[in-house]
Amino acid sequence: MPRLAVVEFQRSAAGSQNLWAYALTDPLFAGVEKHVLVPAGGETRLSAGECRTAGIRIHQFGGRIARATQFLATTVGMERDPLSRSLATVDPDLVWFNLAGIGEIGWIDAAAAWCRARRVPYWLIVQHVHEEFFFMTGAHLVKAREVAGGALRVLTVSGRNRASLAAAFAERMTNVESAVNGIPKPFLDAAAKIAADRPPRTEGTARFISPARFDPAYKGQHLLLEAFTGAEWRARDWHLSLVGGGTHEDLTRRLVGYFGVPSERVTVAPRTKDMLGAFAASDVIVMPSLSEGSPFALAEGMACGRPAMGTPVGGIDELVRDGVTGWLAHSTEPVDIAAALDRCWHDRALWPQYGRAAHDLAASAYDLEPAHRLLLAHVLSDARRH
Repeated sequence: MPRLAVVEFQRSAAGSQNLWAYALTDPLFAGVEKHVLVPAGGETRLSAGECRTAGIRIHQFGGRIARATQFLATTVGMERDPLSRSLATVDPDLVWFNLAGIGEIGWIDAAAAWCRARRVPYWLIVQHVHEEFFFMTGAHLVKAREVAGGALRVLTVSGRNRASLAAAFAERMTNVESAVNGIPKPFLDAAAKIAADRPPRTEGTARFISPARFDPAYKGQHLLLEAFTGAEWRARDWHLSLVGGGTHEDLTRRLVGYFGVPSERVTVAPRTKDMLGAFAASDVIVMPSLSEGSPFALAEGMACGRPAMGTPVGGIDELVRDGVTGWLAHSTEPVDIAAALDRCWHDRALWPQYGRAAHDLAASAYDLEPAHRLLLAHVLSDARRH
């Protein structure tokens, strides 16, 4: 049985963990021994029950004990990098380094070198590459190229992220491939029912939803609120729900007042476990992001038959096809976001039609079953190299 180790650097549960979490809990992967390495004190989006059912073993690296062993290692010749020590304990046949952003590649040079020295193949799963990302120094770039070049596969979740990665390295690496940040079948089935039974309304209060963590620097909630301050929106009947997590909920509430949007028009709420219900209660998804990987919540909402307005960053334009599944802003500038939102309003009669197209696209392109079969085939093939 091949032994797979997934290395996760986020200390709290996040959407960037979805790709490996859905794969490891899929019965297709029952023939793989699964280990997940997380920072000391960290957690994953998987419950203890899910780990038991899927046979996933969680390990922690770093922390006070690891610092003590690093000190002792200088005299007894032990492995000094805490992550490498944890990998040595697992003794994997294949390693997945899950990087929430390409900048995290700077955290794995010692562990990647450990893999190369022992001929253990490894993958980089890159969840996000900022459109304007470049390494801070030439030394950082050299080290990152060595890590990425030594990977058997470098997986990115959107075409624009692949282009940004190539620009950051000034090189189109031959080991870079596409990955699908897909939606589990139970959600897709429930979403299909919502799409069929509860299409977007063309009359009454227009209900907009922005399902993104409260982080304006990336998710652009301030740009959306600014767009809704236009004079034309004062006479329109609408409501906006900002639904997310993260540390900037208070800031998001203050931004509503800062831009002068009437408080009764906006609801700011933490992300709910019932996102199906949240999407069913909405008509249109709005995603004014400044940078993205592959926005998972956008794919979920479109699977529920909701058209979307979005900005041309990351994987948004792979989902939001202007005039087909929604309205794509020309740029991330506030004036272009406002213009796209205005086009959305004037096309209200088309919301059900765009919603049907949105569901069809999300259900076909973000289905995990074919994606996981291909992923498993690569795991079995690459693990044999060790």
